[in-house]
Order: sequence, then C-alpha cells, then structure tokens
Amino acid sequence: MEGTRMKTDITVVLDRSGSMADIADDIVGGLNEFVAKQKALEGEAHFTLVQFDDEYEVVHFRVPIGEVPPLTRQTYVPRGMTALLDAIGRTINEINARMDRMRTEERPDQIVFAVATDGQENSSHEFTRRQIFSMIRSREKLAQVDPSARPTWEFVFLGANQDAIEEGGQMGFAAARAVDFDADAGGVHAAMSVMHSKIALKRSMGHLASMDFASSERSQLSRKKRKTN
Repeated sequence: MEGTRMKTDITVVLDRSGSMADIADDIVGGLNEFVAKQKALEGEAHFTLVQFDDEYEVVHFRVPIGEVPPLTRQTYVPRGMTALLDAIGRTINEINARMDRMRTEERPDQIVFAVATDGQENSSHEFTRRQIFSMIRSREKLAQVDPSARPTWEFVFLGANQDAIEEGGQMGFAAARAVDFDADAGGVHAAMSVMHSKIALKRSMGHLASMDFASSERSQLSRKKRKTN
C-alpha cells in the first residue's frame, strides 16, 4: 500500500479525572487544533474520542474526520477518579466488535490508538494491567508479523506528571511510543502538534512511518527532557 493514502482510524482515550482541571482549557484547545489539522489532510480517516474518569463516555465513535465537531468545555468536564485500565480495555473491545461486523474491504488499513492521561490508575474494576498488557502487545505483534494485515494497530501513551515509559510499559505500551508531556499549555499543545505530525505521516505512508518518539520530539514535550539533552 506504499504510495497511497491509508484508511486510518484515529482513537484518543482522554483522561478527564479531576486532576486534569488545571489544563482543561488547554486540552480542549489542543485537541481541537489536532482535529482541524487532520481535517486538512487528504485521505480517509475516522475519529474516535473516549473520555473517562471513574465513568466511561464515548464522545465520538468512528466519525469521519471531516464531520467531527469541536470539543467544548461543556463536553469536557474534569471530575472523579482514574479508571484508566477500564477505559483502554473497553475501547479496544468496542473497536474490535465494530471491525468484526465490517467486511474486510471496509475496514481501515491501520488504527492509531493514543492515550492521554496525567495520573495513575486508581479505580478500574473490569480490567487488570496484565489483561491490558496482553491486549496491546498481541495487536502490535500482528503488525510486526504481517504489516499488510488489516487493520494494524499502534498504541501511543502520553503521560503527564509521571514516568510515562514506566507507567505505559506496565500496560504494554512500547517504551519508544510512550512519552512525558508537561501538564501546562505548552506541553499540551506540543503533544498535540507532535501527534498530528506523526499521524499525518502514518496516513500517507502506513507502516513505513514510525510512531516512535525521537529525542527531539521528547524535548519539545517536556522541560525535564530539554534539560537532560
């Protein structure tokens, strides 16, 4: 499929627990900017947005990217605890169920599944870390074995106020695709900008484009990383 625009599903699992309140406006603005930039690209893409605290809410499910309405502060209201594992597990299962009902030619070529959170898991009751680890690794392994399989999955972990590589790794996210971002306006907007650039390449190049974060990209997202580079 090289040289063609890839049919891409973009899934964002977004933390809306109470600790996100200080950056709520930045999250809304950053995500809207990300979607607007994706709309400007050629090619077919669908967008799924899930937000979670100790409850789970599907805001959009496989909406054509050009039809996605802006997120608002009326829709995104931080509250509650952080049922991160349940949000990831339920979203993967819902996507799987939809893929199973689609003919092969209707399915996307690839799914980019991004999680953005500023806190650690503290209230899941449906899924364990071991289960999520297995769900993520088994899907990414398929892409490594057969890049032409439809759809391939790539998982990205964006973590603020934590060691994203450590926290993401416990759930199965590859270290190269887990990144810290500063929990402020600059960090949020840098994260969304970098994600747009990487997904833009994925939509154009498929498995030839990597979702791994380069050291220069990590430095854009985190002051701590800038100081150590």
